[in-house]
This record gives sequence, structure tokens and C-alpha cells, in this order.
Amino acid sequence: METMNNILIYLLKSTLCISLLYLMFRVVMRKESFFALNRIVLLSIVFTSVLIPLFHLPQAIQSPVQMEFLPFLTSVETKTVTGSDIRLRQPIEQSFSIKSVPVMETNKTVFSKHQLLQYLYLAGLLITLLMLAHGFFSILLLFRKAKSIKTAGYRLLVIEKEIAAFSFGRTVIISQKDYSEHRQPILTHEQAHIQLNHFFDLLLLEIVRIFHWFNPFVYWLIRDMKAIHEFQADDFTLNKGIDATQYQLLIIQKGVGSQRFALANSFNYCQIKKRIVMMNDQRSNKTGSWKVVAFVPLVAILLMAFSKIESVSQTTDRTIQVKTANNQINTNETNPAKANLTGVTDDLLKEYEQIVNGAKNEKGVPIRTRLSEKDQKRLETIYLSMSQSQQRKQKVVFLPSPPPLPRIVPTEAQLDSWQDSKKYGIWIDGKRVENSVLANSKVNDFAQVFVSKLGKNTINYGKYFYQVNLMTTEYYDNYYKLSLKNKNEYLMWVRTKGVKNKN
Repeated sequence: METMNNILIYLLKSTLCISLLYLMFRVVMRKESFFALNRIVLLSIVFTSVLIPLFHLPQAIQSPVQMEFLPFLTSVETKTVTGSDIRLRQPIEQSFSIKSVPVMETNKTVFSKHQLLQYLYLAGLLITLLMLAHGFFSILLLFRKAKSIKTAGYRLLVIEKEIAAFSFGRTVIISQKDYSEHRQPILTHEQAHIQLNHFFDLLLLEIVRIFHWFNPFVYWLIRDMKAIHEFQADDFTLNKGIDATQYQLLIIQKGVGSQRFALANSFNYCQIKKRIVMMNDQRSNKTGSWKVVAFVPLVAILLMAFSKIESVSQTTDRTIQVKTANNQINTNETNPAKANLTGVTDDLLKEYEQIVNGAKNEKGVPIRTRLSEKDQKRLETIYLSMSQSQQRKQKVVFLPSPPPLPRIVPTEAQLDSWQDSKKYGIWIDGKRVENSVLANSKVNDFAQVFVSKLGKNTINYGKYFYQVNLMTTEYYDNYYKLSLKNKNEYLMWVRTKGVKNKN
């Protein structure tokens, strides 16, 4: 299911790319008579739109997320790191990403919507594929009914049925009547399609259409590509000495009531007026070809918008900015803990406030060491029985344990760069170590890493500017097991913003 979601996200990005680039083509290049250049531009739009969402752009470090740590929940400076310290040394924003509704019910709703979208997309893909297959087999049936005539460079099939002549790969099929009456101009036209390899353009575009069946711009792009093919074939035919007037009359005569196939270049394809205008119109000035440069800034913007960003610690590093030396959480988020609709009585609210006030230091900040285990348990019980409105007014809050950090193995290049002690401070398994330790380390020694950007008010700011937190493989395995074990627990935090001080 996750794989399918990733595919749909990729298709969305690719669709936006192909739509915007094609709109640029219509505005800038479509009316120009640079047939070969316009063909290249359309093909480039397709390739670019397919590749941009897969392209990786390097990024030194992600934008910092301003967060502060609780003094009684984590101790960065301690030499001995406990299990709770490991669990809490995670990007804190994860704790606040959980909504105040039951998680299982939310997942059900999202899953059903995603599933419906997936089935709808797959149904459209299947229908498009079947339609293409039907056209393909229809062409093969015509081939079986036709007789073959020896020619040089391509395969010629003549059929008794009245059909529009077309080329398919290196095969040209033509009706007996057209072969007898208009053989030279029609076969010259179809040979142009073969020599210019137009079939492979259509094959590529039909593959794209199968996956982008929902995007109208893809259909317009295919239509414009087929028009360009006809302009090129007409130009090729007239250059072979075919009389222009007779040729144009033939196009008018053959331009109605023809059967068309997706993968075939038909003599009758394209609006008659357009083809005749292009044959008689003056060619665009060569200086106009510089208009293609207009695509460069748009491609650059699409790269920045839709390509994958690689941060210092591969693609899943998180950057946390420590804002003050007091190590407190700043958040205006609603507490993502469970809540009671009716809430608790005023007496319980007063009891909660009294316990919290009794644990405050001289700065008015509750300290965990001043709370007994019994008091902590009592606060948790009362808090989880509060209504959401009551919970929002509390300074001490209880939040679900965040999920464990994903396994991330650093690269050799990262280990080398982190040896710069003027820029990076290194912490391994919660302990401050010298940067030179990394010179004797291997990437497989570590299983998790995230980078923290220090704020100007932090103690070590100026000594170094980024803190690199690494977990060894054994340490990460223990941390991961402990996180799963404590996944249903609630952790106590102090909220310093969004709460009016009652003192």
C-alpha cells in the first residue's frame, strides 16, 4: 500500500511538470515552424517530467525547526544515558504530530480514501491499456488481410479495403485504390515517417499516456506531436519533387472519414487547413529558435519544487535548533493526548495545580526531581481525564511517546566532514566525544544520526555550530526495543508558550 501511495505521489509531481512545461510550449514554440526543434522540445518535456521527481538534489542541511528540551526529561550533559534519555532524544515535533482523535479510526478513514483513489487510477490505466491493445490488434488483423509487395527499405502491404494509408513501424499499408491512383505522393509521405523514426515517438508517448491517462495535457501533447510529424512528412514529400498543388488537393480529398490508430502515422491525420498553411507559409526566422531558452528557468523551478532533497544525513535527517539554555519546550500545539469529553471537577483541577506549583523552582518552572513517582502518576491520571479545553490551560502536559527514529547509516563523506571540530560537535550514544574519533570509525558502526543546528543562546555556540548525534548499532537496537516497549506510555513536558501564568 505504501508503495502504491509513493507511485501516486510521483505521478502527481510528474503530471504537474508535464502540464506546466507543455503550457510553456504552447505559449512559446507551438506556432513556430521549427518542426525538428519542436519535436525535440516535446520529447524533452516528456523525459524531463518523468525524471524530475526521481532526481536527487543535495542539500547541506535542512531548515532548522526551533525546539527546546525539558530539563527534567533529558540531560544532554550527563555521562550515563538512561533508556528514557535515549527515547526522549528524538525530534520533538514528532510528539505533537498525533491528533486528538483515536489513531486507529483516523487511519481507517485515510486508508479507505487512498484505496478508492488507487482503484480509480488502476481502473483508468487498465482501460487505457485495453484500448491501446485493441488498436494494436486491429492493425495486425489488417496486416493479415493485406498482400505484401516487395520494396526497398520498408514493408509495403496493399489491402482491398478502403482505408487511409498509414505507416506502422517500418510497414506501410495502403488501399488498392490509393496504390493504383496516388501511389507516389502517399508512399513518399509514409516513407518520411519511417525515415524520421516517428513511430518511436508515438510509442513513447503512448506509454506515457497509459500512466497519465487522467491528464488532458498529455493528449494535447500527443496531438501536437502527430501534427509535427505530418508537417515534417509534408515538407519531406514536397522536397522530393511532388507537385505542391496536386499534393494539397490530395490531402483535401483524403482528409475526411478515415480510421486512425494510436501507434500509426496516417496520411489523413491533422487538420487540413493547418497542413496547407504550413506548406505555404514562410518559415520562422532562425533567431526565433532562441525562445527555447525560456524553458530553462521553468525547469530549474520544477527541479527545486519536485525533486527529492538529500540532506546531510541522507534523506531522513532532522535538524533541531536548541533555542535557550533553559532546555524547555516551546509549542502552541494542542496536546495530542487522549481527553475526556466531560472533563474533571474543579477540585481535581485545584489538586493538579497544587502538585505542579509544589514542584516549581525559583523561576516558576516545574522540576521533575521535585515530584515523587506517586505525584507524577497522579498528575498523569488527572490530566488524561481532563477535557481538551482543560488540557490546553495546563503548563505541565502529558504526550504520547513518539515513535522510534528510523535507522539511518551515515556516508563516508559525512564522517569526513564531521571531523571539522570548528563546525561540528560530536555526540555518540549520548556522550560528547572528540571529532577525531570519527577518523577510526566506519559507516556501519552507526545506525542512526540527526544533526542539530545550535542557536545563538546555547552554551556551546561559537565553539561549534552543528551538533551531530550518532547512535552505534548496538545502542540503536536497544533504544528501538525500548521505544516499542514504551510506545503506549505518556511523557511529561512543560509548555512555556500558549499558557497564561496563574501565579
